[in-house]
Amino acid sequence: MSKHKPNNLIAEFLNYLDERFGIKKEIFFDYGFDTDGERISIFSEGINNKNLDGLIIKSIGLRAGKYFKDIRNGRVKLKISTNFAQIFGRYATKNVLQINDDEVKEYIRGSDLENIRPLNVEEGEVIIKWNENVIGGGNYSQGKIKNQIPKKKRLTKISDENF
Repeated sequence: MSKHKPNNLIAEFLNYLDERFGIKKEIFFDYGFDTDGERISIFSEGINNKNLDGLIIKSIGLRAGKYFKDIRNGRVKLKISTNFAQIFGRYATKNVLQINDDEVKEYIRGSDLENIRPLNVEEGEVIIKWNENVIGGGNYSQGKIKNQIPKKKRLTKISDENF
């Protein structure tokens, strides 16, 4: 469960964060990671000092991301979770997409965004920001952002007056 235990999947995840988003490994100095081979969790390093003997633990910490098979090309890909993006996305230095007031209203309702032409953003997974707030993640391709906010986190009943 410790970040000190050699684990290729966790190392690959940390490399992905650095290469894709510019989030440096040093940011996670006080955190540990665990993986079941599909999901990656992050937790406070202090948990390693706790005696958890006798407890049945299904998972620990916050889901940071997951591995999945891309059915289009058969390759295994990584994806960060919305919660992880909202907490650690502020450290991203690349592939961050800034959206405006009208776009954020649509995005938090669950809509995809079209006709987006950002500067300095590569196709693939991006972190979505509105002003200084990290909204979550999305998948950018050909001017379109595919919404990746989980249905349970969408604000479908919010009115424009609340903005």
